[in-house]
Amino acid sequence: MKVELYHTSSELKQLFRKEKDAALSSRLRAVYLALMGKSAPEIAALLGYRRRTIQNWIYAYNKHGLERLQDTPGRGQRCKLNTDQLQWLRQRLEEGPPPRIGPQCFSRQGYSTVHPEAVWGDLPSPRHLQAPSSTRLQLCVIPARTPQRRSTDP
Repeated sequence: MKVELYHTSSELKQLFRKEKDAALSSRLRAVYLALMGKSAPEIAALLGYRRRTIQNWIYAYNKHGLERLQDTPGRGQRCKLNTDQLQWLRQRLEEGPPPRIGPQCFSRQGYSTVHPEAVWGDLPSPRHLQAPSSTRLQLCVIPARTPQRRSTDP
């Protein structure tokens, strides 16, 4: 593959070894290997990428140098929160959790302590807890299914 000489092979080797961003380091390594005479399929096999991806990286480097190998902003999924919601979330995270006194309800205005009887007092207890202890096991046992025969009569 033809590679433009923006950098020497030793400079590229230094760059990809010192680079902290793994994606950029792989791209620089691909350019280095292409400069050393490797073909796109060989580089793809060495680095674990597709041949076309390697060719795109070499093309971008040849056309614009290192700037085009770096990730561009705006890639990926957009944030679903608006700026006010992000600011509110950051503020809540910086404040840390409130002291826990009892069950808590969370609303946009903040936390509020709820008396346990207000939450659990009006709810009936589950059926299996109301039953006498001798019958609790019977409620939990699932009877085995017996296979049913199909009749052959039309």
